[in-house]
Amino acid sequence: MPAGEVLHHTIEICKVLEYLARRQPPVVHNDIKPGNIIVDRHSGRAVLVDFGTAKTKYLRSGGPDGGKDSIYGTVGYAAPELYQGHSEPRSDVYSLAATAYHLLTDDDPRDHPAQYPQLDTLSPALSDILRTALAPEIDDRPSATEFRQQLEGYLAGQAAPMR
Repeated sequence: MPAGEVLHHTIEICKVLEYLARRQPPVVHNDIKPGNIIVDRHSGRAVLVDFGTAKTKYLRSGGPDGGKDSIYGTVGYAAPELYQGHSEPRSDVYSLAATAYHLLTDDDPRDHPAQYPQLDTLSPALSDILRTALAPEIDDRPSATEFRQQLEGYLAGQAAPMR
């Protein structure tokens, strides 16, 4: 998939995440990955599917590095806080950034969780945007709105504001 198309669909999913974050209480998908984003053949729009995981945050043993793994999160795409049983809207931003990374680089993050060795093969501006969205600490990550604005700025050829 061409990079422009990947970023366009990532922006579409950011808009979905913005909507979910405004719900009271906010809805966190908890399992964003390429398999849970479908591009409608007729409209060309990206659609986020499989909301069966959105309400549950139970844990089980056996995550990466011997830690805990969210029953519903997918290793490589799941934000670090899911391994402690905590998620919030920016957890989905992490997963969406990991998904965009996979689609842009063809490097599957399931092969090396929490490591994104091909980031530097992308343009420096895009690499910086994704690196920020993939920050291990929630407070260092952008919201879905900020992530969308950064990607839109990148696509428009402007310097994207960084957090």
